[in-house]
Amino acid sequence: MHVMSTHTTRFFVLLQGVRRRDGRLAFPTAIRLASTNDLSDVWRDFRNVDRSPVEFRVLDGASMSVMNLPQPIEARYIRLNLFNYTNAPW
Repeated sequence: MHVMSTHTTRFFVLLQGVRRRDGRLAFPTAIRLASTNDLSDVWRDFRNVDRSPVEFRVLDGASMSVMNLPQPIEARYIRLNLFNYTNAPW
C-alpha cells in the first residue's frame, strides 16, 4: 500500500490486491485511519464529529482510491488499518 497526500484533507491510496491460489483477487474493502504524534503513544482512530470511526470503502478492488477526509488531520504518523476484505488473502 502506498499513500500520497496532496492536501490536508485528501489522500490518494494505491492498493494492490493479491491473487489467491484459486485465481480470485483478494483486496481490502474497508479501511480505517489512525494517527499519533509519537510512536510510543496510543494510536487514535480518526473520528467524525459524532465520534464514530471514519471508515473508507473500496467497492470494486480498484488500484487507486481517493479518500476525502471529513475534517483536516494533523499528525506525525498515520496508519491505515485494513478492516475488511473481499476474498480474504489467507
